[in-house]
Amino acid sequence: MINIRKYRFNKMNYLSAISAEKWELMVRKVEFNSIFEKYGHNSFRNALELGCGNGAHSFVLGKYCTHLTATELNKNRLVQSKYVGNITFLIVDAENLSRFKNCNFDLVFSSNLLEHLLNAKNCLQECKRVIKKKGVIIHTVPAVTWKLANILFYYLMILKMFIERFFTSKKAELNRCYKSNFKLPEEKRSIIKTLLPSVHGISSSNIEELLLFQERRWISLFEQEGLKVTEIIRLPFYIGYNNNFIPFIKLGNSLNLHSCTAFVLKKC
Repeated sequence: MINIRKYRFNKMNYLSAISAEKWELMVRKVEFNSIFEKYGHNSFRNALELGCGNGAHSFVLGKYCTHLTATELNKNRLVQSKYVGNITFLIVDAENLSRFKNCNFDLVFSSNLLEHLLNAKNCLQECKRVIKKKGVIIHTVPAVTWKLANILFYYLMILKMFIERFFTSKKAELNRCYKSNFKLPEEKRSIIKTLLPSVHGISSSNIEELLLFQERRWISLFEQEGLKVTEIIRLPFYIGYNNNFIPFIKLGNSLNLHSCTAFVLKKC
């Protein structure tokens, strides 16, 4: 039987996120702490993070590890020094972990990575290889509700940007985007494509991505690769436009909607 945990933001979370940068950091901090609260600090002797981005969130994860190896494929994104405290930052492809030994880690973790990989199965096979027999693998991925909210609020965000650009001193912006996968060539968006919300991962369309983000689809993929889902953690609701539309984010949390799902996995 799969255990299910649910979380939502509290009042202090909203008050602490007064800028777009602080909002993003707050969201990840709440997500990471929600996932790992039952384990406690320094619960994992040797941990591996895949797709750490600029490394900022690794410091939250690092509290729960004696040593953390945080990896990222895009060297232009990873701005941290190689060694910071108990964290080692490396340039590594999540689909090829050959530099690491078999059964080497107590924890393998990724946040919103799998949907960006050209071959997620390769990554899962590598995770299974490098994790210890009693180790834990945790992958967080976007939920269908997050995708639907992003499609809906895309047009509201465009309208808000237009109003603020011409009628106020504020300058709302869409999130800064990086290529969905560093291995793919840069894609130029046509005017017609700009009228449609962009695809978050490597899916060919928003419809395909909606199907991809279903919980049962991820569970099926994990099981195919010999990984057992032991716990599902439904994380707080937010949308992909930073701290815009806070009243709607509060409403979503009050309705127990969630934007990301964390899957806790073990070897079968």
